[in-house]
Amino acid sequence: MKCGNCGSTVPDGLAICNICKKPVITTTSDSDTVMCPCCGESNFKGIKICSKCGSALAVPREARTPKAAAHARKKKRRLNPKFVAAVVIFVLISAVSLSVLLFLTHRKDDLHIGKLQSFYSASDGYTQFVFDGEALAKTDGSVVLSASSLDDSARAVLTDSGKLCHISPSGKEEVSSNVVFCSISANGAAIPYLVDIDNGEPASETQESETENDGGEETNAASLYDKSELSLFLYDCADKTSTLIANNVNSNSVAISPDGNSVSYTIASSDSKSFEGYICSKGIYSSAGKGVCIAALSDNADYVYYLKYESGIDSETIKFFAKSSEKEIKLGELGDASGLSLFLNKKASEVIFSLNGFGGNYFVSVGCDEKKRVSTGFKPVLPYGKQALSFSVTGSAVSLCPVDTFAGIPFTDASETLVYIDSSFNSIEVSGGVSNARVSSKGDLLFYIDDNDFLYSYTVKSPSDKKKLASHVGKFEISPDGARCFYMDGDDALYCCTDENTALIGSDVSDIRISLDGTVYFLENFTYGSGKLYYSKSGTEKTAVSGADNVSSVIMDCSDKLYYRSDHSTVSGTFDLWYGSENSFVMLFDDFG
Repeated sequence: MKCGNCGSTVPDGLAICNICKKPVITTTSDSDTVMCPCCGESNFKGIKICSKCGSALAVPREARTPKAAAHARKKKRRLNPKFVAAVVIFVLISAVSLSVLLFLTHRKDDLHIGKLQSFYSASDGYTQFVFDGEALAKTDGSVVLSASSLDDSARAVLTDSGKLCHISPSGKEEVSSNVVFCSISANGAAIPYLVDIDNGEPASETQESETENDGGEETNAASLYDKSELSLFLYDCADKTSTLIANNVNSNSVAISPDGNSVSYTIASSDSKSFEGYICSKGIYSSAGKGVCIAALSDNADYVYYLKYESGIDSETIKFFAKSSEKEIKLGELGDASGLSLFLNKKASEVIFSLNGFGGNYFVSVGCDEKKRVSTGFKPVLPYGKQALSFSVTGSAVSLCPVDTFAGIPFTDASETLVYIDSSFNSIEVSGGVSNARVSSKGDLLFYIDDNDFLYSYTVKSPSDKKKLASHVGKFEISPDGARCFYMDGDDALYCCTDENTALIGSDVSDIRISLDGTVYFLENFTYGSGKLYYSKSGTEKTAVSGADNVSSVIMDCSDKLYYRSDHSTVSGTFDLWYGSENSFVMLFDDFG
């Protein structure tokens, strides 16, 4: 007989196969055999290999082991490939749709960045602040000094009564009284301010930092508490607490880093003939040197730009330096601090400066490297909604620009020539006689009017791609992405220009404003100080804003919304203030003024 396991011939009655050493399976019925699909040989059930040709044998369902049967059932339960493909496609479409939805939701939030706006009521003697269409707070009296964060979502406001307030979307916080100077960090996190302590105490919520002056090392400030007129405090806008930094601080010598963690100032000597500059960074004090006045500093004071009066305050020549943690370089000399004009990028690692005011030669220094001449005069052209944070230190004009680098930034010089800075910080001339220029949010498209009143578009990365869009242009605006350009011709007609065509939108237009989503708003038939407000979302047809018939001015919020004033009469001087977009406006104030 044959072994049912290996197919070997074995003696009849043998229990264990002498070849495979397994129990011999015997059979007598044809139903107990399996035919080889290759050679046709009959093989006993359970044999996996044909005893004649060695081919694999199919095992009948009923002869399968429990394990094999379970595997077969599992295989049977496998999903149809077409069904799996359909499910995968559905999941992918759902994922893409969700991503688009999240993008649009995020984009919508971006459109509502908003800016703080203020309106002064002469009749009632207060200033009203609003943000995103909501009234925030009032300040008693008029505002004599207002410092804004880089995105203009927070302000340090000083009133004519000497009260300092912090204004943010959360509301108003009274910081101190008897304040004579204030500023604010670029991120809106901290407010340095000077208090005249002879006229009363500063805010009650203060924390004193004791320091001692060792003569220039990192110090702590007890010796800074000299006879003084002005005391410097730093207000933490999140904790709502003020910390005393120093006494006897020179007026108009205070600078703060963009992150608000470092503040610089000068201390006058007792005889008022000399002074010393200091930096307080996260509670650690250090001397910047005798006769040193810091004009600007970066986060953690990694970069410091300062003026050096080598003969004291009466120095005839003032030296201008840039200093980093690795090196220090002299950038030039000037006769008066008011001649220094600085433009810094967000990290203050790049500086474009003039030692002779706006009309002087401007140079660039990157990372405290040697200076390179840029132009004569420098006025940056910033994208829609972007503005520089400007302040003054001892008469020097300092502007912190909302750009990561000046490479790629366009500007106009003193002769009204439009220029942009390439990646190697070389100046590339675009056109002369430019009176008005705009740049797209990505910085890749420039639009400008030349001295012949021709309107041009210019692709920064392809200088040869310069297009003349229109003639006799008086005013224009562009959508943030640069896809549409709205301009007024000599007859005050308003047009929308795209790559495809140019369409007439309105006539007798007096003013145009663009929202962040590219909708244009404009006034028509402006007579006797007011006109009717229209908008165009498509760039081809206009729609009248319902009820906006006597609009005197439009204030863009650098979002997708705007404010407009509807004057009651030129005699009363009062107006209604509205806020919204397209045909959805709400009245914020009635009879204001």
